[in-house]
Amino acid sequence: MRRKFWCGAAAVLLVLWLGRTGLAADYLIFAGTTETTPATLDMAGDSLTVEEGGALSVAAGDAAVMATADDFVITNGGTIEYFDFIDGSIVVLSSQGGVIHNEATGTITSTTNGITANHERFDDPQSWRAHGR
Repeated sequence: MRRKFWCGAAAVLLVLWLGRTGLAADYLIFAGTTETTPATLDMAGDSLTVEEGGALSVAAGDAAVMATADDFVITNGGTIEYFDFIDGSIVVLSSQGGVIHNEATGTITSTTNGITANHERFDDPQSWRAHGR
């Protein structure tokens, strides 16, 4: 009887483990570390957290963070920076319900735009007022 139980439990765990490929991605950049690979948030529920003292520092590509997913979450307590001239540090395209939370210790910088949403710039306070933000 016990053997049947443990075989069944193992089968359930295996199915759950194999099914994890469809789950959202969670990026975490710890304090004291710098990640140089762009983050892509393209599945519903994807998240990026940059801890205070951590950095996402990208020199090439379309953006430091590309968000095309619905319900993404970006929490920045450190630094998100982008040094190329394509779009900006964070680019949001066709997503609904996304949240960008920049904590008091967080900075988002770029050589072009800090945040671009559906190809509109949001690094200029005039732009925010013009769009009712």
